[in-house]
Amino acid sequence: MGNREPLKAGFAVVPHLAGARGYALLSYGHFLIFQISFHRKIIRFYKCLGGRKMRKIAPLAILLLMVGQLHADMLAQEAKAALDKATEFLQSISTHGGYLWRYSEDLKERWGEGKAGETQIWVQPPGTPSLGMVFLRAYEVTGDKKYLEAAKEAADALVWGQLESGGWTYYIDFSTRWRRRWYRRADKGKLSSKEISRHRNWTCFDDNTTQSALRFLMALVQTIGRPQDERDRRILDAMEYGLQGLLRAQYPNGAWPQEYDGRRYDPKKHPLKRAWIPKGWSRVYVKHPYRLFYTFNDNAISDCIMTLLDAYRRFGRLEYLEAAKRGGDFIIMAQLPEPQPVWAQQYDFDMKPAWARKFEPPAACSAESAGLIRTL
Repeated sequence: MGNREPLKAGFAVVPHLAGARGYALLSYGHFLIFQISFHRKIIRFYKCLGGRKMRKIAPLAILLLMVGQLHADMLAQEAKAALDKATEFLQSISTHGGYLWRYSEDLKERWGEGKAGETQIWVQPPGTPSLGMVFLRAYEVTGDKKYLEAAKEAADALVWGQLESGGWTYYIDFSTRWRRRWYRRADKGKLSSKEISRHRNWTCFDDNTTQSALRFLMALVQTIGRPQDERDRRILDAMEYGLQGLLRAQYPNGAWPQEYDGRRYDPKKHPLKRAWIPKGWSRVYVKHPYRLFYTFNDNAISDCIMTLLDAYRRFGRLEYLEAAKRGGDFIIMAQLPEPQPVWAQQYDFDMKPAWARKFEPPAACSAESAGLIRTL
């Protein structure tokens, strides 16, 4: 292939939209690949022929090439029209630029991971960051700024719901009631200490929630380049604040919790030590504040590491790479001893496999182990 640029294709699948109005986003890039591939086949066909045969077959080959070109152009136009229609529809059902997972045809039923209301959007994939990445990809492929605007609207919604601790919880609710319960970054400096103590401030790393939001904002910031207005600066600022929150949330030993509330850690309580298995532990559920434990469950730590590596590749700041490496060091130290040298879903502060919920006992876990091997 030499120095040719790799072909780009494909949009991510959008959240499920119920009913006939649930238009799928088609991939304009796939049609470009078809078009280029068809041209190359004709050229190879030409080269395989010579002499009189070449002269005789040339008109037919040219005709085939023209028909193929016309067909590809028509398909590309149809794909672009479908994409425009889908984007217009999605924007019409968005809430302040954000999205849920599923909608009924009459929009009376709305769902994220659970049932949702008209004032809510979801951050946890496949929610608002997922749609934002779809719009951003559409802009990259087509150059049409309407898709960039849709991506910025999704980013605006995330900026509004960013927590003071740096990240996001599973969902954002634009209602007054939600604002009274959660400590948003936008409210920093506006609340008394007593009010802050009554507000939740839990950045969520479970299910790729905060990580997916950051990766979308990073991709958008890189696409925008130098901020052109105050809106662009808010998006950039939210991304940088979120990345710093991700760094603050990392324990001194390199791990991350399932959720983070902005607290500072005592390094003496989180030394880098090897995991171990006690001779005995309770087979009966023991309730713990497990969201503070070192958490591999649902790829929490792996997604944090991949987000930091993405940040390093995009912006070149060594602090992101160093934090990712510390995360890798923790993975190595958390590997269980023989005869099961794999990983548990979560560990307590003594580096023992620990209970989380009733169906998440201390155990060697194949799913998390496979994910951690890929991360390493």
